[in-house]
Order: sequence, then C-alpha cells, then structure tokens
Amino acid sequence: MNRAVSAALLTAALVAMPTLAAAQEQLRPTGGISTSMGTHHPIMTGVGRFRCYSLQTRAGERYQVTLLSEAFAPVVRAGKGKSCEALTRVVEDRKVDGERLADVHLDGDGTIWLIAAIAPDGATGGYHLGVNRIQTAPAVTLNMRFGQTLSSALTPDDAVNTIFAAYDCYRFEASRGDDLIVTMRSSAFKPAVALYAGGSCEGTPISFQNEFGEGEARLVQSITNTEVYSVRARSQLRDQFGAYSLTLQRR
Repeated sequence: MNRAVSAALLTAALVAMPTLAAAQEQLRPTGGISTSMGTHHPIMTGVGRFRCYSLQTRAGERYQVTLLSEAFAPVVRAGKGKSCEALTRVVEDRKVDGERLADVHLDGDGTIWLIAAIAPDGATGGYHLGVNRIQTAPAVTLNMRFGQTLSSALTPDDAVNTIFAAYDCYRFEASRGDDLIVTMRSSAFKPAVALYAGGSCEGTPISFQNEFGEGEARLVQSITNTEVYSVRARSQLRDQFGAYSLTLQRR
C-alpha cells in the first residue's frame, strides 16, 4: 500500500470516528477547584471550549456555583442529562462582576447535576470553579388585618423562593364571601404577590400577580372558605431588595 493511499484511509477513519463526550469531573458540594482550560479540551458547537463536572445534590439544599477567570469571559451552565453537550432543565448563568465572574443557583433534588465551565470562542487559560451551599433563612410570618398598610423591606437575610427571590410572609383571617385586594408597592424592585390557603405561605398559591403597573402589584381574589390565609410579598427576580408597602383591603 503506498503512502498516498495510507494517508487517505487514515483521514477517512479519523473523520468517521464518533465524537466522545467530555469526561465528567466530580465537584464537592462545598469548596472549589483552581485549574485551567487547555487546547486539548473539547469545543461545544456554538458555545465554546468547556470542561464538564458532576455535582451530587441533596434534596432541600440550594447551591451557588461560581466560575471566575482572568483569562477569558467565563460562562457557567448547569442542567440534567448524560453529558454537558445535551443538558436539559438548563439553568443559565448570569454575569456578576463585569465579564470575569459568572454563577448559577441550583435547587438540590437528590440527583446529580452537570456543570459546564465554558470559555467562549475556544479561549484557554486559568479559572476557579467554586460550589457553596446557600444558607436560606426560614420565612418569618407576620400578622396583618383588613384595612392595614404595612411598611417593610426585603433584605438578603430574608427567605427565598425556588428562583431565589426574597420574600416576606403575612397571615390574616378572611371570611367566605370576602373580596380581597392585596397591593404591594416598591420603587426599589419589581414587586409580586401570591395568596395561599393557610398561614405559612407554603404549598400551591391560590392566585399570583406580578407587577402590573410601575412599581405596583395588585391581587384581587374572592374568598370561598372562612379560614386563615397568607400572602408572599416578594421581588420578581433574585437579588432584588429594598423598601416596600403592603396593603390588605376588602373591595
């Protein structure tokens, strides 16, 4: 067999070889690793060069995954699946500090999440990938009554929901036939309110209302059972804090 034929066969064989999924490296639930992206690491089409990590989560715990690099503009992405190239339930990253730090927040569910540390455009260089459990405060439930307007503020120490938006919880008694109006106003963030049966702001909300006017969310609901109800007064997005007022009245 001559050299030209051998080279042609070798080229055809390489083209026909399947692309191997990136190896999955294990992350600990706390701490992190300092390492680098090299030219030998695979490229995800349309995304960038990447390394794939697996994180075993615990149900009920929340995690923050951060990616820091001075060598490239980092992107971090998390989801479920067999490989980082085919993630489902994707949690997108957000830029925290210009172009050098990105993170995602995850709800632990007792299964493995895959984390993709990405260097766009095939970049290379050092980075730090960290994982921290997020310590969330339990919701403190406050009492209110019809005809009352309460002033308070959302802070980083408040309880958060599944999208990590801070909230306060208020309980009140209502009677069958009441038509109630709950109004939340804030100039510091986009408000949202949700109504729950029971006094703990837990379970599936009876009704929910995002901001419908500038800095105002208003929920209107007819009450069918005489019992205790509760309202989550919250921001629409995570990391939004500041002063607000909450009004409960009958229509």
